[in-house]
This record gives sequence, structure tokens and C-alpha cells, in this order.
Amino acid sequence: VEYKLVAQLRVPRRHELSKLERNVRFSEPKHLASFSRTKGDPSSFKTGGNPPAYVEPKVGVSLLEGFESHKEAVDDSTLDFVTDALNKTNTALLSNFKGFVSYRNNMNKILATPYLRNEYCIEVVPTQGGYTRLEIVKTPDPTDVRQRQFMYMGRRFEKICTETHQDQHNDSSQKDNDNTEHCVVVKINLGDHSMLLGAEIDCTMPPQPQRAQQQQNFTKQQQQQQQ
Repeated sequence: VEYKLVAQLRVPRRHELSKLERNVRFSEPKHLASFSRTKGDPSSFKTGGNPPAYVEPKVGVSLLEGFESHKEAVDDSTLDFVTDALNKTNTALLSNFKGFVSYRNNMNKILATPYLRNEYCIEVVPTQGGYTRLEIVKTPDPTDVRQRQFMYMGRRFEKICTETHQDQHNDSSQKDNDNTEHCVVVKINLGDHSMLLGAEIDCTMPPQPQRAQQQQNFTKQQQQQQQ
């Protein structure tokens, strides 16, 4: 049985906050599993693997290049990908878990409910296994051009900052995999609640010394352009 919950949360006043416990324990995430998939292709799901590595982008690259001809992929993400990855990694975990399962970006929206009451509808789905799925009811993609541009710029920034996509850009024979995503599943404790969260990882950063050198190179290029 599915239940739809529209939370009615009231923001406490200042004098009320002073009476509440302000310190909420938040544990360090513990990595449990990972998976990758391509939007619109259910058969592409597979567990394991690593996200692409970050590479320094060229200065002056337009994040709006290709926007006019871009078609947004249908968002077919579901928590089934998270639970499938967990079941293939640790079959006993979910059967003994009594907390919440969701995506990391869903939690951003859920925790913002007191301030954005009319933005999202939270779907709470208890399961026979004892855990509870927290989903956000999907809404149509924005039609406002500026909002669409912001979404596109984020995806393009990801494309030009990862080795995988740059290699594909240099080889036109390879399939365009802009819709491929790599996700990890982590366990956290928020206050008294345990959570299993899926989160997309755009790329991984190189070791710290190399990152420092990249920052120096980027700053030097900017200074040269300003002269």
C-alpha cells in the first residue's frame, strides 16, 4: 500500500528554538555499494565500477554550447536501483534494516519542506521488510528558459570535467554517454534515524598535491587572460 504525505511543518520561533535540543548527531557516511546506469536503458544497470576521474577544464569553455539542440532525457530513476545494488552486495542488509531508504537529493527537498511547502510532494512507502522508502513525486521539467539553462550548464560542466566524456568527445565513433550516471549507496545516522541513501557521483578528484598544481595552473591562466 502506498501512502502520500504532504508534510505540514511549522518553522519554530526564536524563543521556541532555545527550548529545543540544537545538536543533531550526523554520522560519517559508510560506503555499502555502487552501481551505474544509463537513463532510459534499464538493461544498462550494473553494480560496482568507478566514476570517471576529474580533469581540469579549459578556461573560457561555454557552458551553454549545444543548449538549443539539447533534449533532456526522461528521468526514470527509481529507488529500485538502490535496493537492487544493496541486494547484490549484501542480501541480508535490507531484510534487517528498519530505517529509511532514499536518494541524497530527495533528502535536500524533504529537509527544506518547512520553507518550500508547495514545491514537493513526499511519497512515503512502507515495505514488508520493515524499512520505509522516501520518494519525491516527479514533476514535469521546467519550461522557463533560464531554469533549463541552469540545468544544462550543470550537465555540460560535468561533461567537460571528466576523462570519460572528454575521451568520447575526441572519438566520434563512441556512443554519447551523457546520460550515464555512477551512484554510490551509503549508510548514515541522522539523529535517531538510520538511512540508506543513493547518491550520484559525477567524478573523483586526484590526490591533493595534483589538485594544488591544477589550481595554480588555473589561476595562472586567468591572470594571463586579464593582462
